Amino acid sequence: MNVSTALKWSAYYHVLAFGASLVGLAVVAAGLFLGLGDAVAALSGVSLSRPSSLTGVLSAVSPVPLVAGVAVGLLLRRVGRTAAFLRVQSRAVEEGVDLPVEALSSRVSDRVSDDVEAVVEGVADDGGTDSVVGAAAEGGSERAETGVADGGSH
Repeated sequence: MNVSTALKWSAYYHVLAFGASLVGLAVVAAGLFLGLGDAVAALSGVSLSRPSSLTGVLSAVSPVPLVAGVAVGLLLRRVGRTAAFLRVQSRAVEEGVDLPVEALSSRVSDRVSDDVEAVVEGVADDGGTDSVVGAAAEGGSERAETGVADGGSH
C-alpha cells in the first residue's frame, strides 16, 4: 500500500472513530448531568461550615443515571471505535486485493483470447478439423507449462 492510500484510510478511520467518540461522550455527559445535576444545583447554596448541608448535596446525587450513563457512554465509544477500525480495515484489504485480482483476470482473459484467435485462424487457414485439434493441443501444452491449465496452482 502506498503512502497516499494509507493516509486516506487513516483519515477515514479517524473521522469514523471521532464520530463514535462524540456519541459516547455525549451519553456520558447526559449521565453526569442526570446523576449530578441536582447535586450541583444544591451545592451552589451550601456553606462549607455546615456539615448538614453537605449531606443534603450527597442525597441529591442520583447514582443510577450517573453510573448507567457513564457505563453506556464508554461502551458506545469503545464499540464504535472498534466497528470503525474493522470497517476501514476490511475495505482497505478489499481494495488492496482487488488490484492484483484484476491484473490476473486481465492476463488470463488476454491469454484465452489469444488461444481462441489462434484456433480460429487455424481453422480458417486449413479448413479442416485436424488443425483445430492440433492448435488446441499446442495451446494446452503451453498452458500446462505455465500453470494456467489447472487454475494457476503451480
